[in-house]
Amino acid sequence: MDKRTLCDVRLLFDQTLIAESDLIRLKARLSAVTLRMGFSPALTERARMVASEMATNQGKYAGGRGLLQVWEAKIGDHRALDLFALDYGPGIPNLTAALVDGYSTSGTLGKGLGGMKRLAHEFGLITRTAASPEIPWHGTALWARFHSDSAGAGPGRFATHWHLGLYRRSYQDARENGDGFVICTRSGLRVLHLDALGHGPLAADVVDAATQGFDCTRPLRQALIELELHPRMKRGAAACCYEATDQGGLLWLGVGDMQACLLQGMSRQTLGFGPGILGQVRGGLHEAEWAWPAGALVATASDGLRSDWSRALALLPGSPPQLLAYFLGHVFGRLTDDRSCVIVRRGVGRDNGK
Repeated sequence: MDKRTLCDVRLLFDQTLIAESDLIRLKARLSAVTLRMGFSPALTERARMVASEMATNQGKYAGGRGLLQVWEAKIGDHRALDLFALDYGPGIPNLTAALVDGYSTSGTLGKGLGGMKRLAHEFGLITRTAASPEIPWHGTALWARFHSDSAGAGPGRFATHWHLGLYRRSYQDARENGDGFVICTRSGLRVLHLDALGHGPLAADVVDAATQGFDCTRPLRQALIELELHPRMKRGAAACCYEATDQGGLLWLGVGDMQACLLQGMSRQTLGFGPGILGQVRGGLHEAEWAWPAGALVATASDGLRSDWSRALALLPGSPPQLLAYFLGHVFGRLTDDRSCVIVRRGVGRDNGK
């Protein structure tokens, strides 16, 4: 059975909050989106409270120098609402203390970060007090997820074994996107991530063909070779395809101009790509096997992200993959191309897809 978990993220709101009218517009958008997603009134209000706190913090600590985004995340039949806030302020010098209620550096009650963490089903933050060559940014990035199930159960058993981070944004926020991914859960986990040549409708057609034509029941190499013969793949794409093995390993195939790494703690291994273009110039797939222990990350990115993104991951151990994906997509993203990344952390336990 070709069992897939159809995954994607879609940007719904992107705003630099500098005026009260911006916050009013954000809250109105949240009300409309959560109504469509079937949130209860109480859960909608929780999301609005977190968004308001994010905006207040940016005005208070970062002088309004930041952005706040609303994303809809899809994992199979499950839907979740993501709030992502990133600022260019001074960062948080004592993060442990800042998460404790009552801590404040501005004379307020200090309920902000701790309150957001309690209100959201999932929460994470990245903060840096100084930029560095590896991460050319300082400030605070916050992520809060609200599941459409008010109990916060999330997408079921899949999430206990595989923690996903997805980012996909098209050039000039066009409807069509030439970057895409397919995630299969027939036996453990299989991921296809590809970047079609160029951007716009023709590139998006390649992604659509891959989404429909990638056969998760075939051996990994055979599935990628058969996909290459698909008539709509003639435009060409860079691509990688990998799967987790029952023995705690990673089987890897890659071709073209993309980047990937396997990260365990602060140890980073580069995952290779062979020369050529999938569907156009067959130069040979790069194939390798690696150990993929619990807690380790596999991260892949199109060339819509600057090539130094992987160095940043080693400095951000333990951050939720979805927060990492939004962060990398914004801080390292190029504005001249479609951009995407997929980050998967292997959880504890063994998932054989049964």
